Amino acid sequence: MKLDIDDGDGMVDESQFAALSPAGKFYVGSSRGIQVYAFPGGEFIERLGRNGSGPGEFRYPGTMFIDESGRLHMLDQRQRRQTAFDSSHRLAFVRALPSGPTFEAVMIGASGDSLLLNSHLSDADRFADPLHIWDGNQVTLSFGLPRDSVFAATDPYMRRQIARIGKQYVLSIAPSTYDGEVFSLDGTLRLRFTRPGLWSRPASGLMTPPSSFDEPMYGYVQDIKVDRNNRAWIVAWEPHPEWRERGEVREFPGGERFVVQKRDAKSLHVARIDVIDLGSGEIVASQRTTLLIWGFVGNDYVYGYEYNDQEAPVLVVQSVRQVVGSQPQAAEN
Repeated sequence: MKLDIDDGDGMVDESQFAALSPAGKFYVGSSRGIQVYAFPGGEFIERLGRNGSGPGEFRYPGTMFIDESGRLHMLDQRQRRQTAFDSSHRLAFVRALPSGPTFEAVMIGASGDSLLLNSHLSDADRFADPLHIWDGNQVTLSFGLPRDSVFAATDPYMRRQIARIGKQYVLSIAPSTYDGEVFSLDGTLRLRFTRPGLWSRPASGLMTPPSSFDEPMYGYVQDIKVDRNNRAWIVAWEPHPEWRERGEVREFPGGERFVVQKRDAKSLHVARIDVIDLGSGEIVASQRTTLLIWGFVGNDYVYGYEYNDQEAPVLVVQSVRQVVGSQPQAAEN
């Protein structure tokens, strides 16, 4: 499926959050509302909600998922609440989330009521723990204290990509450093690993671009999932080999200077998919792709952006097999 970015009702925002329903509907979240498209044809169907603070309205899109009854859930990061629509797109409920920004969420229960959150809670007793079990009313357990306690309470070290491993475990990866951890749902650490050699590691943990071409460009983990064979599929954006030719130094309000993408150039990053066997710890495969993957949708698809003949970005949904091919490259590290 391909969705051209346009100015009409079916306009696609650049969004890191999407969902695919078993009924064949593809959802893209934005502050304008949730765009709904037919899958795999790509026809625009409707928009759910709009920008605002009322029921069914959104300020800043967050994690989206479909529960086992077919309801669509979206977490609004700015308003700190969870909104659900039933399979007919009627508003099902709006529920408050715990105080503090929630970066990622995955379902624990089948209905979407119980969630595992990667959240920076303002609760002093849970301040340095990035992972929290939320039962719909309160946080029942917090765990995952970052290994470097000096930076334990800073946003870069709190942010995690998270995914369920079966019914009993969770995979957590720090985006900027590619540090992975496996926990049981009682908070016990079971495994720890690091993927070395892909990009320079920022000492501060911040994923900010360099201020000049003399500094390194960092990469980061964009999204993760775990398949039925306990293999972790990890999408990372690493610096493009030609990022210096594609970039320019631009000064921003306040005097800060950063290397950003030229207006007529392509991305400074390239996407990579790693497949890691969580039983053995071995990297099964690793492959770069020209598709700038934003994330996984469903069990078998990824979505992201590619450039058309006019060098304009187009949102693309592909099967994982289309992206990695029948014979993924052997791991480099």
